[in-house]
Amino acid sequence: MPTHSKQIGSLIASMTLAGLVSAQELSVSPLYSSYAVLQRDADITLNGKAAADTEISIEFAGQAVSATANETGTWSVTLPAMDAGGPHVLLVTAGDEQIKNHSILIGDVWVCSGQSNMGFRLENSIGGIDATANAANESVHLIQMNRRTSNEPLDEVDSRGWRPDRPDYAGRFSAVGYYFGQSLQSELGVPIGLIESTWGGTPAESWTPEATLRSNPEWAGDLLESIPLYDMTEEEKDKLVAEFETAHGEYIAQILDAEQGEDLGWHTPDLDDADWTDYEAPAFWEPTLGSIDGIVWLRHTITLTAEQAAEDATLELGMVDEYDDTWVNGERVGGLTYPSRGAGRKKRSYTVPASVLHEGENVIAIRVVDTRSAGGFGSMAEEMYLKTSHNLITLAGTWKAKIAYDSKAIDGEFPLEGTRMVKAAQQHRRPSSLYNGMIHSMAGLPVRGFIWYQGESNSGRHDQYAKLFPAMISSWRQSWSEHGTAGLHGGEIPFYFVQLPNYRSRSEQPEESDWAELREAQTKAIDLPDVGMAVSIDVGDADDIHPRNKLPVGERLADAVLADVYGHDNPTAHSPTFAGASTGSDGVVTVRLNNAQGLRTADNRAPQSFALSGSDGTFIWADAEIHGQTVTVWSHEVPNPIEVRYAWAWNPDTNLVNGGGKPVAPFRAVLEDGQGK
Repeated sequence: MPTHSKQIGSLIASMTLAGLVSAQELSVSPLYSSYAVLQRDADITLNGKAAADTEISIEFAGQAVSATANETGTWSVTLPAMDAGGPHVLLVTAGDEQIKNHSILIGDVWVCSGQSNMGFRLENSIGGIDATANAANESVHLIQMNRRTSNEPLDEVDSRGWRPDRPDYAGRFSAVGYYFGQSLQSELGVPIGLIESTWGGTPAESWTPEATLRSNPEWAGDLLESIPLYDMTEEEKDKLVAEFETAHGEYIAQILDAEQGEDLGWHTPDLDDADWTDYEAPAFWEPTLGSIDGIVWLRHTITLTAEQAAEDATLELGMVDEYDDTWVNGERVGGLTYPSRGAGRKKRSYTVPASVLHEGENVIAIRVVDTRSAGGFGSMAEEMYLKTSHNLITLAGTWKAKIAYDSKAIDGEFPLEGTRMVKAAQQHRRPSSLYNGMIHSMAGLPVRGFIWYQGESNSGRHDQYAKLFPAMISSWRQSWSEHGTAGLHGGEIPFYFVQLPNYRSRSEQPEESDWAELREAQTKAIDLPDVGMAVSIDVGDADDIHPRNKLPVGERLADAVLADVYGHDNPTAHSPTFAGASTGSDGVVTVRLNNAQGLRTADNRAPQSFALSGSDGTFIWADAEIHGQTVTVWSHEVPNPIEVRYAWAWNPDTNLVNGGGKPVAPFRAVLEDGQGK
């Protein structure tokens, strides 16, 4: 009887599934929606869904073909390769159902992937507001993959489809990807399709197939061992998250009770804050106050005319990291307090009644609770202001800051919210989850290449990343090859990436740095064929892990791709990289560089950020001088140098560039028998 019951259950399930498939409406994959860009010089595969066994008629660019949906309701056809051009119309018919997708172009398709710095929106970048307002290039089209995780590779694309280059779409697109694509299109004169597949705060292992990790247990063992922690049951996950969430909330309540700022009148206008620390806003406070997780008070004074103070106003603070209580002239006007998901990414806008304002000086006070990472203001200067009906009074400038509670100094750590403490609540960080959910489904689409910006989430694991990153690149290429869509013209699919920029406060002395080590690990990937690197060591932001100066990053990627992939003659398309070093009998080190035509300094100073160490391992800043495409480096304090370093720091003072303005990539080299390795 139990066996018979199972058979009946299986039969019912099969009948239900068959019913769902047979009822499948005609559809076309989002990859071939209106405004799609399809790769030129490659066979064009079109696919979608329909009722099982349905005959499908497809018309595209003067070609007519047919297909039959299989038993799972999937149909697919392949058309011959086409030259760049368009627009074309795709007409798909099944019985009385018909889909008509328009404005489809044939050109070059590039995938833009990585974590938050690739996902950073155009509208938030420097110059992005103007770029967004002017978005109207009919030869550039955009598509974004919806964020999706999976434990198994998924075949169906999850996206709202392609969009034209227009302000309402461009502003929300990857700034680096957008600038890259516009640069390519202006140079090549062919349609460009940009596919954004990004997720902030994600490590490279999330974007790597599980099979690749399992085939490399010598360096991926800890990643594989972590998978069961991500795959616990929902009940187990919810229980753990709740426990950590309670601890997080109780800790916030505890430190708010413990700090005395409000009792001492730190929110009032008549407080004497002359001995508070000057803090230039907008910026995160880490470079000024240090790495503070806890409570910091911020104060700023603005002057209003009688007319400005006579009406209700709106206080715009931009993004405040992380929770806030905000007062104007001692009156609380608003706040975003715990719990609030993604508080640090939410812009604060508060109404200030006219009764609170007065002619003359008005004091804004903010009590900020920061639980992790940087704290302070996370928006641009133009997003911070007090707005009246006729005026905008900027809030950018010098604020006063005072630490009220330093959790690290007092308690050692700030208990984080449950979703950050429980791996199962962070599926986007699970090894392979984003490859499965956001990359694998695209592998059947011919593309011209990939651009990539990621690495922040792997800092501290540079040795592993040096192996993981090249393995990830190779695995993507293999996936496309297995789908019959390998690189065009006989090579590998080009892969170009951004090396981590400068970040955090600048050190006065040579230092060790997780990011310097991660940059070195990234550089190892250029040993793979058809892989290139854009150096961004000079366009980062000491105060912000998400630097807003994305235009030069996109343009440097484009310069490298135009030279390597499209054959444009540009000897300074790439940043100079370390080629070798030798030491003379006088202790002077000669550093040889690749791609160093026109080597110079950008500011007419001598080359900065070179350091030497002797047998004691202590690094000393060294003098340096350019000689053609080499640099000589020396220090009287290190007569017998053992190692040379350049730009080896979180935020080095760099000025060495080639004739095209591309900065020299950071490096270190041990000198043995007079040679650098």
